[in-house]
Formats: sequence, structure tokens, C-alpha cells
Amino acid sequence: MLKSAKQNLSKFYFYGISEKFEQSVEKIRGKFAWEKVVEFSLQKNTKKRPLIENIDKTTLLSLNAAHDLDWQLYNFAVKHFEEQK
Repeated sequence: MLKSAKQNLSKFYFYGISEKFEQSVEKIRGKFAWEKVVEFSLQKNTKKRPLIENIDKTTLLSLNAAHDLDWQLYNFAVKHFEEQK
């Protein structure tokens, strides 16, 4: 399943990474030769989310184990994104 997801992701002409929003906008602007992009501002909407420092280690380990494939795909996506021109 992970292999298939990686192959599918590699076929996309473009995708962005939320944590690299500004870089994503610049990359897509370059791919389509857009001269100017509309102004934007980033807003965090997760005010009620607990800080990771406040989550116990057992819970964090359980969450990481449950989302291992997601993390692997995310790390692949970030690496692939950074390698793209």
C-alpha cells in the first residue's frame, strides 16, 4: 500500500506541503510562469490542540505506531518536494 501511494504521489505534476506553504506557492508560481501571486497570510486555527509537550509518552508512542505509514509517506513527500525544481 505504501509503495503504491508513493508511486501515485510521484505522478503528480505538483503538490505542496502545508508546513512549507510559502515555498509551495513559489514553486507552483514558477511551474506555471505566474508573475504575481495574490497576497496571503498564514493563520493557525488549532488553538484548542494540546501542546505535544503535554501529551504523555505512552500516548505519543501509540499515535506514532498507528500512523507509521502516514509518517513514511509524509517524509517521502517532503523529500520529493524538496528535490523538485
